[in-house]
Amino acid sequence: MSSQEIVNRSLRWQVGNGKRIRIWEDKWIPTPSTFRINSPSNHLPREALVSSLINNRSATWKSKVVKHVFLQHEADAILSIPLSQYLPEDKLVWVGTQNGMFTVLSAYKLAMESLLGPHNAGNSNQGLKPLWKRIWSVNVPSKIKCFAWRVCKRIPPTKATLCHRPIISDPVCEVCGLAAETTGHLLWESNKAKEIWNEVSLNLEGLGHGCEDFTDILWKFIEIEPSSPMNLELFITICWGIWLNRNEVRNGEPVKSGGEIVRRALYLVDEFFPANLPAQNKASAKEVKWSALPRNKLKINVDGAIFKNVREAGVGVIIRDSQGQVVATQSKKIPFPIGAIEAEALAVESGILFASNLGMTEVI
Repeated sequence: MSSQEIVNRSLRWQVGNGKRIRIWEDKWIPTPSTFRINSPSNHLPREALVSSLINNRSATWKSKVVKHVFLQHEADAILSIPLSQYLPEDKLVWVGTQNGMFTVLSAYKLAMESLLGPHNAGNSNQGLKPLWKRIWSVNVPSKIKCFAWRVCKRIPPTKATLCHRPIISDPVCEVCGLAAETTGHLLWESNKAKEIWNEVSLNLEGLGHGCEDFTDILWKFIEIEPSSPMNLELFITICWGIWLNRNEVRNGEPVKSGGEIVRRALYLVDEFFPANLPAQNKASAKEVKWSALPRNKLKINVDGAIFKNVREAGVGVIIRDSQGQVVATQSKKIPFPIGAIEAEALAVESGILFASNLGMTEVI
């Protein structure tokens, strides 16, 4: 693979005003597996630009349009993209680093992954770091965390994996005989997996079909089901139960029903979760006091907050004079599910714009 091919494959758009980004063709949404839209293009023309989804007067997403046009998990991903009040030009950023800047080391890692695969290259894509962080933070036994990580790294010896190495010649699933036994088929697509997931009261709508790689399914589940702290634990534990029973059957033990696998997973999560909650930090927080400013100066304090249960965020601004007296305040609701860092960044921008609109120049 040439260096130019690596660069072209590893760039994505950062949304500014959306006037240069094609909705259906370009890489621009924060889903690290593809960065592309997978929703059917039934409501907007193929040549439509991202700018058609942005309200230029308020510099916000047209949330009703986004939710109508795209699948839920992709609509949430789009609405989580923060927009600047200035609506700058769109720009291409590098997917191999967190700050979007190109480095030779990150290009080397991406090249090795393209040649050898993510596991053999030794380092996963930087964009998957949030996924690894979520997996290792779930409140389940360590063996189940390791299983989830191994599945995302394509390590478990499914028949498709063994055929690819090559160790065996036939990748077809022994249970259904209809498709290759990939992690996606075994844990999600097979009739046995569907029987099991039908027993679960989780929001599984829109997770996709025909996925060979279970990583995409897990990533989408994390995006659409963030509210309950035990949902991810149950989802991963059920996957582990499916894999465990698959191995038990290969060793001559009986096939368990979907209800049995789900009940075993529920019992394990219910027993383990409350007994292993992190200890509360009882140390009292150090008192922070406001310090006086130089005369004729104003101090701007801002804060951003996210509300996961309602998929919204908010920012607040307060401006004080040198005596600590409040001069002006502002609060604003952001009706989109953005992250904590994005909320803090928007709070800073709101504070600066608020002070500028009030004609304040001597500020800190």
